[in-house]
Amino acid sequence: MKFAFLIFKYFPYGGVQRDMLRIAQDCVALGHQVTIFTGEWQGPQPAGVQVRLCAGSGWRNHTRHASLISAMQQAVRGEQFDLVVGFNRMQPVDVYFAADSCFIAKAHEERPWWYRLTSRYRWFQQAEQAIFSPASHTHILTLTAQEQATFQHWYQTPHARFHLIPPILDPQRFPPFERVQAKQWLAATFGILPEHTALLLVGSGFKTKGADRAVTAIAALPEQVRKNVRMLIIGQDNPRWLQQLIQAQGLSQQVQVLGGRDDIPQLMQACDWLVHPARRELAGHVLLEAMACGLPVITTEVCGYAPHIANAGAGIVLASPFAQEALNQALATALTTSRERFSQAGLSYAAQLMRDNPGKAEAHILTQLASETTLHTPSPVRQNNQSQGSQLWLSPRHAPALQAYSFEDFMALQGYTVRAAANRKTMRINIGGSSYFIKQHEATGWREIAKNWLSFKRPIIGAMTEVRAIQALENIGIATTPIAAWGIQGHCAASQRSFLLTEDLGDIHSLEDICKHWRSQPATAETRQAMLIAVARLARKFHAAGLCHRDFYLCHIALQKSAPLSADSEFYLLDLHRVLQGVSPHGTAVRKDIAGLIFSCMDFGFTRQDWQVFKAHYLPQTDQFWAQAFARAERLHAKFHSPKQQSKYQQQRDATDL
Repeated sequence: MKFAFLIFKYFPYGGVQRDMLRIAQDCVALGHQVTIFTGEWQGPQPAGVQVRLCAGSGWRNHTRHASLISAMQQAVRGEQFDLVVGFNRMQPVDVYFAADSCFIAKAHEERPWWYRLTSRYRWFQQAEQAIFSPASHTHILTLTAQEQATFQHWYQTPHARFHLIPPILDPQRFPPFERVQAKQWLAATFGILPEHTALLLVGSGFKTKGADRAVTAIAALPEQVRKNVRMLIIGQDNPRWLQQLIQAQGLSQQVQVLGGRDDIPQLMQACDWLVHPARRELAGHVLLEAMACGLPVITTEVCGYAPHIANAGAGIVLASPFAQEALNQALATALTTSRERFSQAGLSYAAQLMRDNPGKAEAHILTQLASETTLHTPSPVRQNNQSQGSQLWLSPRHAPALQAYSFEDFMALQGYTVRAAANRKTMRINIGGSSYFIKQHEATGWREIAKNWLSFKRPIIGAMTEVRAIQALENIGIATTPIAAWGIQGHCAASQRSFLLTEDLGDIHSLEDICKHWRSQPATAETRQAMLIAVARLARKFHAAGLCHRDFYLCHIALQKSAPLSADSEFYLLDLHRVLQGVSPHGTAVRKDIAGLIFSCMDFGFTRQDWQVFKAHYLPQTDQFWAQAFARAERLHAKFHSPKQQSKYQQQRDATDL
């Protein structure tokens, strides 16, 4: 099989980079071909693996990433691969190796509110959303159950798409060692004498790994202990700020900041403690390597592999939230305690990990996924030669009745008009004894497009927005009007024509129709709350997939008249021509959707207690989210019931024969 691996940048000392190369070599060992597409490669290129360099451009990180992704995807499309694997957030890929922690969780929990207004936030959030959305088909290799739970909390990603990778240690990387000889090598190489206590910190990204915390803890040691301590900080990062801190603490003669190195196992075997007070760490493979080298560990609870240190008894794990004083005390205790029992416990635990996972776990999973035929199924779109520059898609179920129709035939169909606008008409029609709804979109024109943008509204151009929305809903299991056919003609937005033909769902009624009867015969609290539970489950699935309706009212949620209204009701979500995709489940667009839903319920007896039930079954949101949603609903309600708006609304109803 042929695999394509995509990564922004390769350098020998990055954690995800090392994992990527190891997995590539494991795949080659299983008989597969691997091509790595990247924007930069540092160091020698591996034997047996092809490396293809792609160029990206842009002044800012996320714009460079976007440009590079486009270049890599174009290069990938030039060849036939069985599986495309991404090692950074990007789409489209078949498999994503989740070496980065959840971006949206960090943005909400560690960043100020205004950060979520930046273009950088929007780009990374949308890139992550595209991978983890329930509407996506991307499989995810994850390193810890904790991080999987975090992704599922924010994105509701189906469990079946996750593949948990067991911790892996390569025995060949940790040969038996003689500690006396290792200490002598440390003295000869770095000037750290055997009588010194040698501390080690390893990790590119000094701030993230907590290097400043470690330096501060050394400075806080009692004088008699501190003067005997030496520390090596290893990693690829700009060391200037860290060196300034070291100098300010008076530790310039005791702490050395070095670049990335290839002799990490040898350093671990020679040092006395690994200090890893990371601010965040999805896994922390360095913790496992330390145990395999008999090196006791001081680390923070946020590290994904920290439970292994605790389970093994191979060091000290600091509880969250982090406190500098706790690290100071832990380091002081460690330096006055025998390290032998921690060392032996770590060696024993690491040996068991090596026996439990002999390696190539990721390669075997990729092989299995590549052998499945359901990763991607191309849509059956055909060119229509009867109408220049047009395309038609016919559902296999309806193709026998529709295959004689050209694009122009569909655009010329006439029937019972349900709704009409300047350049859009919705009609009920009958073809071959079957009932359908057709939406015909004529050319919009530049004037209408400009008017929408100047009003800060995204213009609705053609039927394809609704086509893609219906496809997205089908992917996540929300019922809607099935597509019978669609067609599009032209590439220019202003002159494009299109149509969408959908099945008639039959005898259905909307929730608005149901609730109108409650004005004269009020529903019980149980009935109202059962309805809201079912709607909350629908909204949760819809919004968690990164979708936003923009007309999320009761009139667009329907069910069969023969079906009872209950908490388990399966609704149809209708009128999808304004749906947005790739939005944040916790952003403004979704908040407006919820405000619209609240507004459409306000005249039917729903109470705040009823909405508490809705909240319990919907996505987790902040108090600010709910306060703003209810405030917007109140404004919509006041505006709608104004005399001017009521007159306008009645005119619209008369004009559309509703």
